[in-house]
Amino acid sequence: MRKMIIGLLFAAGFLFAADVTVYVSGQVVDNVNGGTLDIYMQNTADVYGFQFDMDASGLDGIGDVTYGAASGGTATDAGFIVQGNPSGTVLGFSLTGSFIPAGEGVMIQVAWDADTQALSGPVTISVTNFAGIGGSALTYEVGATFLSNDDVTIVDEYKLSDNYPNPFNPSTTIGYDVKEAGDVSIIIYDMLGREVRTLVNEYMLPNSYNIIWNGINDQGLQSASGVYYYKMISNDFVDTKKMMFVK
Repeated sequence: MRKMIIGLLFAAGFLFAADVTVYVSGQVVDNVNGGTLDIYMQNTADVYGFQFDMDASGLDGIGDVTYGAASGGTATDAGFIVQGNPSGTVLGFSLTGSFIPAGEGVMIQVAWDADTQALSGPVTISVTNFAGIGGSALTYEVGATFLSNDDVTIVDEYKLSDNYPNPFNPSTTIGYDVKEAGDVSIIIYDMLGREVRTLVNEYMLPNSYNIIWNGINDQGLQSASGVYYYKMISNDFVDTKKMMFVK
């Protein structure tokens, strides 16, 4: 798996012109002519739904691009139902009234397949709608993105990294790599093997990720100082590591 770095082309004052700024922020490429595109969003208003289309017509020297599943990111964190189709239309919404709070980060990852091992050239987004509270229309801007093969990072296997810092207080970061699309879980256990906190439990696309644990358990209570274990399971991959929480 190769993580591709992209260049962003913005007009002056672009980042402050609208409720929502959205653009393709990077791609992950595997060895079978496919991968995922990261869709990055900066929003100054809460987002309750969205719909957009991927436009790859400007890509350089490749055949057709077929899009697939969309998952991950702040949309999944907010509990959105996200649907994508082969032509690149992506729709996200919630049935419970949840929303993506104001902030910034990867909103969603869209899988792609093409007649090449990397996308090169401009990939843009045609937005149909960003919805605020009560279905109100949000203003938006779309950044032009140029995908480049420069500065390649190899990500070609499952990996559960050591948390940092360790020991930690008040929080620690756990990095992990997902090689193939599938269900991923990361669960924290105490020394007696009792489940403390489910950090990740979702379908994820290939990419590198980070998750933060602040010592809070699944009941919303602060955990006691001591040694804890975190375990990652995805497809046939299983790994467990140890960390220490101190007060």
